[in-house]
Amino acid sequence: MTSVLPALLLDDLPEVVWQHGDDLCDCQIQRIGMWTNPYIAESLHIRFCCVWAELLKDYPQFVMSVPAYLDSDTELYVTQETLDWDSTTGDMPRALWYRQLAKRTGKSLDRIRQEYYGQDPPKAVSE
Repeated sequence: MTSVLPALLLDDLPEVVWQHGDDLCDCQIQRIGMWTNPYIAESLHIRFCCVWAELLKDYPQFVMSVPAYLDSDTELYVTQETLDWDSTTGDMPRALWYRQLAKRTGKSLDRIRQEYYGQDPPKAVSE
């Protein structure tokens, strides 16, 4: 039988578990890594997006930020404007919507969060 008592006594257990799209940082592209192992009773969470942002400051030669997206079909960069939400399987995630609005308007994420608070992101598109 496993005891959870030692874990409950720890003061440094996180109150929030980071998840992709949680909007807890201002990185344009959020990437979070998570590994957990019950055999050693540890978990590791890394906000790679934030780590990469710090690396960019000190080592710009090792981080490439491209103002276009790479089309996986053609393997060419596409420099058009941001696309409208066209998913038929779900609504646009709020964190992605905020970043899209920030990109489109040139406003900061903080300002977008304030201006669009309480509004809903685009809904799934009907087929």
